This record gives sequence, structure tokens and C-alpha cells, in this order.
Amino acid sequence: VSEFVDRAEQKALQQWATEMEPFLKSNGGQRAYGHIQDLPRVAEIHGIVRERIETWLRLEDARPEPAIGWYLSIIDTEGAVHKHRDSTESGFRHLRCNLFIQASQMGGEPVIGGRAYPLQDRMLLCFFPSELVHWSLPARGPQKRILCSFGYLVPDSYSLSEHARRPLPYDDK
Repeated sequence: VSEFVDRAEQKALQQWATEMEPFLKSNGGQRAYGHIQDLPRVAEIHGIVRERIETWLRLEDARPEPAIGWYLSIIDTEGAVHKHRDSTESGFRHLRCNLFIQASQMGGEPVIGGRAYPLQDRMLLCFFPSELVHWSLPARGPQKRILCSFGYLVPDSYSLSEHARRPLPYDDK
């Protein structure tokens, strides 16, 4: 979904991410992340965006994915996500919603199930990482790739396409 947040929201999220960068942990290869609950401050806009995602995708009965949960990620030049598939609890699907606050200048595209997805600032990408092998191409250029990631456990019967066809809930913006 392109333009899931507006420019003012993007700017607020970028500012918060920059302030939180010193508190992020390295996870190798020019990548850093921080679980939201471990950061010293969570921007109000983060909660607003999370609620927007939950409303749009009807996740009121979902629970946060316990292993990875919700996090802030910053990937610098040459950083990339390794090829992997996430685990999940039996009877559930792991739904991951990645909001790309800032795309890298070049590269950094997520590859899901063998398909690369072009990145744009303010884009939301939702998928089931417990079902599809995924990774990213190396980020290129001086602009860092910044994303907020929201993970949920949903029942096996949950269909992303059923909910993603609904209009976006922008009434609160």
C-alpha cells in the first residue's frame, strides 16, 4: 500500500527514529533494530499508525507476535536482511506489516517468495513471513532504510487479501 502515512506523519516518525537510533542494537551487516517496548520513548504517531493498521486489517482479535513483535529497524548502506522464514505457533499465521518510513536511495527492496517489491517512502507491506522465505537486497546510497514493523499472530483461517481490499481508514488523519 503506497502512502499509508502522510508526509507530516512520516516526518514525525523519521525524527523519532533518528532520536532512537543510539538505543538500537546491531543485528549484523549495517543493520540495527530495537523492540518497541525496549526503547526509551515511543512516539505518539507510532501508536496512531499501529491502530490504523489494526483497524484496516481487522486485527482486534490478533495478538502481538511474541518472538519478534513490534520493532524499529534502520539499515545503512550495504545492509541487508538475510534469507529466512520465521516460525510461528501451531494454529496461527504470523502476519508482518512493515511500514517503510524511509526507503534507501537505491536497493533495499524486500524479496518475498522470490519476488522483489519496489520500495517507496511511506509504503506499507504486509505478508506472512512464517509461510514465505524472505530477505532484502542490500541498501545502497547515503539514505538509510527506516521501517516500523508490526507483527501479529492471526488464526490459520485469516485471509490478508480479504481485509486488504477494504478502503484505508484515513478518517482519523
